[in-house]
Amino acid sequence: MRVVSIDYALAPENPFFGRLERMRAESVVAVEGEVVARDAETANPNLATGQIELRVTALEVLSEAEELPLPVFGEPDYPEELRLRHRYLDLRRETLHRNIALRSAVVSSLRRRMTDAGFTEFQTPILTAASPEGARDFLVPNRLHPGKFYALPQAPQQFKQLLMIAGFDRYFQIVRCFRDEDQRADRQLEFTQIDLEMSFVGVEDVLDVLEELAAGVFEQVIGVEIQRPFGRISSRSCRSKGRTPPQSYTVFAAPLAPILSMEWTSFPGGKASRKSGSTRNVEQPCKPLKPVIPA
Repeated sequence: MRVVSIDYALAPENPFFGRLERMRAESVVAVEGEVVARDAETANPNLATGQIELRVTALEVLSEAEELPLPVFGEPDYPEELRLRHRYLDLRRETLHRNIALRSAVVSSLRRRMTDAGFTEFQTPILTAASPEGARDFLVPNRLHPGKFYALPQAPQQFKQLLMIAGFDRYFQIVRCFRDEDQRADRQLEFTQIDLEMSFVGVEDVLDVLEELAAGVFEQVIGVEIQRPFGRISSRSCRSKGRTPPQSYTVFAAPLAPILSMEWTSFPGGKASRKSGSTRNVEQPCKPLKPVIPA
């Protein structure tokens, strides 16, 4: 539903003036009336409904709002504790809506591209047995077996190995992982990762799939074309510069550096509006490169 201007409803001679004057912003009302064109001097081309207004003939208050602890329009700089306490209001902000829509578009693009490449998507159990990983497990008591516990998966390692041996030679999963460890800037107690496995392939086969996946998502979701093929930077090259990557993998820094250093101002749908930031030095491939997306 679009909100339009209510013509002369706030004028003292209008029978609804008194009721509307006492109502706070975010109150929910049902109105009836005639939609008419605004006068030239009152038209607002910056609004989707700025050319029309509603001449009210009937009004029903469905829900009258109290004063809000924080506004839902604009991007006010409120303390995080207050925003989280009233998350139902904080989530109405336009920036958060865009971030959630962006994540949805990225996941949708990833899933389609993996399926088109011949991968089979799986969902593996959340309640499972503990297995040696890099952090402590979250444990869930088993009601039917006192003293026994389920473990929440840190990653679907055992399950994906079972599936590979069972003959599913291209596996992927957008999976939720749980790790009881000290939190860092790039790690929470629970997070989502894309997990994939391939049978009977070489290093370049895996890198080619990941290159197509990353470049395709950037192009489809935010309209940015990434130069390919990606440069290959070995772990030995990283270590020779005095930086050891947190895991052993080849870093594709060169074609992504200009994109990841941009400050995104709008997305998704069509071309992204962006402001150029300082391009990070490609000679520092192990330093994390992240887009500046408003919190």
